[in-house]
Amino acid sequence: MTLLDVVIFLPLIAFLIILVLPKESKDVIRTFSLVASTAIFLISLGLLGPFWFNSPGKFVFETDIPWIDSPAIHYHVAIDGISLFLVILTTLLTPICVLVSWLPARPQSSCTYSTAFLPAMGTFPSFPSTQIGT
Repeated sequence: MTLLDVVIFLPLIAFLIILVLPKESKDVIRTFSLVASTAIFLISLGLLGPFWFNSPGKFVFETDIPWIDSPAIHYHVAIDGISLFLVILTTLLTPICVLVSWLPARPQSSCTYSTAFLPAMGTFPSFPSTQIGT
């Protein structure tokens, strides 16, 4: 499991934890959402070093695992220059969305904070995917 896999699946884990937390403890949910989204952003910054210094122009953090035998479907992700910055941008926007939801005029519930992780779960696998349409 590479750092890219961790960044892809951490929003899913945070989403599930928020759904399990008691809905009455809004401050705990709010704080957990901010801490989790900020941690995911900081972890995603670790993707920069190996790409930037070791192998610019090549795929890094590559994972190719057979998922279904027939038809041949693989979980195949890797980072290149464009997808790297799209992943980092998405991880940066998630804590910003959580902070904006803290404004007093916004309704706050566990649904509000759990859905902050949904765009990350939907976009992360598509950016580093290496075999879309093949």
